[in-house]
Amino acid sequence: MKHSQRAHRWIFVISFALVLALYPASTSAHVRWFVPEGLELRPPEWQLFWRWPTAAVVATSALLWLALRALQHLVGSRHWPNPPLLASMEPCATRVLALHAGISLVWFAY
Repeated sequence: MKHSQRAHRWIFVISFALVLALYPASTSAHVRWFVPEGLELRPPEWQLFWRWPTAAVVATSALLWLALRALQHLVGSRHWPNPPLLASMEPCATRVLALHAGISLVWFAY
């Protein structure tokens, strides 16, 4: 291994270690910024997870996913539905767009 490759590897390892070491501080800052005072230390309410609305959302989501997978199989394309608006986007960009839309839907449902 060349000296420059070894140096680059060590720089990467040290940078990664610094990111991991500083990550809890950035997460804590995120909580202080977005969570109102007094709510940041509330424990999760697990009893809400086992109620019927949560089960209904999970079941509906699973059924919708299965229906879309069946339609995708019938159409014969992994990229179905493929509206013209998204045709010029990078392949990963549609997933990122879907992720952001899903997060927004979950947030506004809350």
